[in-house]
Amino acid sequence: MKDKCIQDLIKFIWEQRANNLSFSTVYTSEQFKACEAEVPNFKELLMEGVKDMLFDVKEIDNHKEYIVDKERIGYLNGDQYVFTASLGYLTQFAYIREHE
Repeated sequence: MKDKCIQDLIKFIWEQRANNLSFSTVYTSEQFKACEAEVPNFKELLMEGVKDMLFDVKEIDNHKEYIVDKERIGYLNGDQYVFTASLGYLTQFAYIREHE
């Protein structure tokens, strides 16, 4: 999803990552509530996405097996780097880290 509420939720999780962020903290955040209001029929899917985000943001410090070229993240695939691959929210958080 590229909705603003999802972008805001990802940004919130990124900015709060050092605070040992819990699911309940995210669940009660304004950002989560805004997304929930935007897609009320998909609350369970949204909650699963948050679980993935929380897992991946905790792993971002170990996520270094990529290169940045022309502001794109590339992953090694065989003997060459590909810039169309994505490792879920790890890739999103890598982009954020690289642009800070």
